[in-house]
Amino acid sequence: MKQHVANIKKKVDADDLSSYKGPVDSRLSRVEQTMTEYTLTLQNLGDKVNVLNELQESTTQLFSALEGLETRYDEKLTDMQTSLAKIEASVSSVTNTNEDLKEQQVQFHTIHSLMFTSFEL
Repeated sequence: MKQHVANIKKKVDADDLSSYKGPVDSRLSRVEQTMTEYTLTLQNLGDKVNVLNELQESTTQLFSALEGLETRYDEKLTDMQTSLAKIEASVSSVTNTNEDLKEQQVQFHTIHSLMFTSFEL
């Protein structure tokens, strides 16, 4: 009896393997193909994520550089405004000095004119 069961089992195992070998291989092949496609898709996504990370880093560096330029621009603008205020003060001083000189010149001519008129009398 044991021998009979063993013989049946051998026959079933042989039949099972032969009848399922083709479909199992086909399924395994499709699973491998699907896994290969998923792997390629994941690799492509990983490459895209790396590109996005590099783009983000470059953007961060760009904005940092722009902030630095803005700071330097503000400093230069402040320096220029300070210089302009000094120049305006200097121009105002020169204008006042020029006005004073004109008044002194008028006074000098008046005095000079009076002196010559008094000598003529």
